[in-house]
Amino acid sequence: MRKQDTKRDASGPSMLLSAFAFIMSALAVVAYFVYRSTSQRQAAAVPQTLENYCDETFDDPEDLYKWLSDRETQLGDEWPSYCQDRLDGVLYDTALSKAAEGRFGTSFMRLCQIPERSESDYFEEAQLLFGMWGQNRNTSGESQDIRPLLVSFFQTYDSPNENCPAARTVLEKL
Repeated sequence: MRKQDTKRDASGPSMLLSAFAFIMSALAVVAYFVYRSTSQRQAAAVPQTLENYCDETFDDPEDLYKWLSDRETQLGDEWPSYCQDRLDGVLYDTALSKAAEGRFGTSFMRLCQIPERSESDYFEEAQLLFGMWGQNRNTSGESQDIRPLLVSFFQTYDSPNENCPAARTVLEKL
């Protein structure tokens, strides 16, 4: 056998192995993309559970408040307690920020929206705020003329004893 024939014979199996390796690599890449697109479609098809329905985040608490309020309207009776806790927290936080800005009317309305629930710490905090304001003290404990604002607010508020459970104790003293 000549030297050239030996080289040709040796290159034949090596080319076959290279072609086989190339085809296997191509199939692996195709399989990866098919699997990836299928898993993405399945993930998109999984319905959102009520537990994670209210997990959206926003930079502005006012946007979060509006978004959660819309979700509450959409879900109605199926509104989960997890979402209510989240809404209560946003109502309380925005009430504090509105009071700090001197917008007590908006602050009072937000605190009135927090429902009386045994598992809610925010309801108790809202009661404490109304109590402080009823004593003309602001959130830092300093004296501030807030009581007249409370009186004025609840004179125009529709059925305050029913519609503002957090202020019931203060309303008895106004």
